[in-house]
Amino acid sequence: MTTLQKTSYAIQQAFKSVGMTVSRGKIQEIIASGFGYGSLAAYQASPEEDPGIDAADYVLLDTAAMKSRAAALGVTPFPVIEIIPIFNKTAAPIVAVSSFEDFADEIRPDVMTKILIEDGRVASAIAETNADNGDIDPEFEEPVDSVADAQDFWEVPVSGQVQLDQDPEKPFSGDAINIDGVVRFTKVGRRCVRHMELDISAAVDDSYYVG
Repeated sequence: MTTLQKTSYAIQQAFKSVGMTVSRGKIQEIIASGFGYGSLAAYQASPEEDPGIDAADYVLLDTAAMKSRAAALGVTPFPVIEIIPIFNKTAAPIVAVSSFEDFADEIRPDVMTKILIEDGRVASAIAETNADNGDIDPEFEEPVDSVADAQDFWEVPVSGQVQLDQDPEKPFSGDAINIDGVVRFTKVGRRCVRHMELDISAAVDDSYYVG
């Protein structure tokens, strides 16, 4: 629970600096709701939080639940979006996000690196061409199952096309690699994940043969 203690204190101090007084207990209750729990006690007692946030790389906060819990505790208005930068600064390297779109933006650089540098299937597909120096802007699809509903792993569909530089002095044999698959995360809490790995297929785009 170290992360919760540190972040709740930092948020409380930020509130004080603007003349807003909120107890650390209430702040922890609100954060616990963002982790997917109806109360701080339920969060503290949950076996799902072993190891939980303290071992997470990312936490996808339920901001609607946080606003609802804050209102129930009489803490209104509660600036949910404004506290996320405070949370992230205090909890670094853990990254908290308020939407799937923000999560996709956070993981995009690492996924690009894994696709272009670390993935052997992509490397094998590139080797079939006379091109190199790939670039990709992967697209992520929000899973049908939320991170809270997933079991041991949470899988995010990913697709895209690796664009390559063709060597003009070599015969053309393709300058794009189509990729499709999932980015798999290990769950370490109800709304927390870590350890990203790719499970994708990769093949040279042969559409240039058509016609």
